[in-house]
Amino acid sequence: MFFEVYLVRSGWVTADQFVEAMARQHKSQRLVGQIALETGKLSMKQVFAILSAQAETQQVFGEIAIELGYLNREELAELLFIQRSGLKPIEDVLVEMGVLSKQECRHALTAFREDIARNYALHQTVVDELACKSEGRAMGVTA
Repeated sequence: MFFEVYLVRSGWVTADQFVEAMARQHKSQRLVGQIALETGKLSMKQVFAILSAQAETQQVFGEIAIELGYLNREELAELLFIQRSGLKPIEDVLVEMGVLSKQECRHALTAFREDIARNYALHQTVVDELACKSEGRAMGVTA
């Protein structure tokens, strides 16, 4: 389970607050063309050519860059990774929105980690019990 889903399911934030935070997070992300320029993957001339084509076709920037032969799929994946890793964490956005305080975020994250640990331990116990029963059947032992 992702922390964001945990926040909603546990009542720390409402679904509407989460959607608003995601929208704000998305608006703050850098554009692929900007990142391609900064990393030297594309020239300004290439970016303008892609943007011109994009205005006519409504395709996404990366698809056009590949079609025009300016980028390959691996290069686009790298740019998208950079874009995604540069996103502001959703908990920071929620704090900026005033939905949660930093202290509440830390408390929620601690509770989330404890929940994950409990679920893992429970899962491991079930797996171990099933393995023991399976070994017993394999050896001809009945319970």
